[in-house]
Amino acid sequence: LDNSNTPPKNSAFEVQTELTLTAHCLMRNPKSYSAWYHRKWALVYYLTHPTDGNVVGGPSSAEEGPDAPKVHLNSMGAILQSELDLCVQFLQLDERNFHCWNYRRFVVAILGSCGSTTSACTAVQHA
Repeated sequence: LDNSNTPPKNSAFEVQTELTLTAHCLMRNPKSYSAWYHRKWALVYYLTHPTDGNVVGGPSSAEEGPDAPKVHLNSMGAILQSELDLCVQFLQLDERNFHCWNYRRFVVAILGSCGSTTSACTAVQHA
């Protein structure tokens, strides 16, 4: 386990790996607080660290080009839509799963802020 404060390089693939892992955990226990919390952490981390320290809407490096934050938001929108689909599946199994309802509310809040501002981090900072 690496205890350094330097986060690993971020990519959509790595976030997808975290989401896949927690989805398998949730299939075994749909009311696992830690699995839902880790999914939320993975989304927050991906949204606030799109590439090596650049924040969505912040200055981008010359290699990435000026459209890098926009591409990141498009990718995030697709990930968030698939998260809503996952919530639908788990709520069909048990509509009383408040962990899933809380997670769904979090995802919807991020989706709402992605469409209304250039920086989607505002919803995450208040979550």
